[in-house]
Amino acid sequence: MTALGERRAELLSLEFSVHSFPGYYIAVEGTGATGKETISLTLQDRIRHMFPEVPSDLVVVTREPGGSPKAERMRAALKVSKYWPVKAQIDGFNQARDDSLNVAVAPVLEQGGVVISDRNFAATCAYQGAAGGYGVEQVLARSKPVIGRFIPNCFVCIERDLTVALEQARQRDLTGEHDSFDQAGLRFNLAVQGGYRRLRELLRCVTGFGLTIKTGN
Repeated sequence: MTALGERRAELLSLEFSVHSFPGYYIAVEGTGATGKETISLTLQDRIRHMFPEVPSDLVVVTREPGGSPKAERMRAALKVSKYWPVKAQIDGFNQARDDSLNVAVAPVLEQGGVVISDRNFAATCAYQGAAGGYGVEQVLARSKPVIGRFIPNCFVCIERDLTVALEQARQRDLTGEHDSFDQAGLRFNLAVQGGYRRLRELLRCVTGFGLTIKTGN
């Protein structure tokens, strides 16, 4: 990154800060079929055992899009929204996100609990911002009214061999929920990975985005 680019990243970082709730917020990120749900549930189990003082019902796993009744109703449409104009995609995800954050996430964090989210705004930055061409910084700016007070304490970003992940996603797509983004091809998903790395640079002064898990198969 150039000196000018580093300065822009620093200035953007200053506009965001980790949430001020007493709880702890973890986001699990990565392209399709990287094991986000499995890792989220594993984290939930480990945290419950390591911190028994936190009531088990206050260590929760949620997902985006989804997590609240309204956002879950929007999920099916959003999962095939790759065919929408990119601004409509961003606004659709943020509409669902706004309800999910306030209904499912904030009440747990307010009580000092732990929320583990299978994806959050970082996915919109990577998919619509980097791969969709809107721009990672531009997605952050457009999303700030929704995400501004919900920056996670930590991101766990999973990287996997994309040829393997895309084939597994294709097989899953034949038997379950259709996801137009998982089937967008190797070039698109390489751009998604690049978007996550770009976001890590932008938010490195704000939150923990340094934990990357690489799986070989």
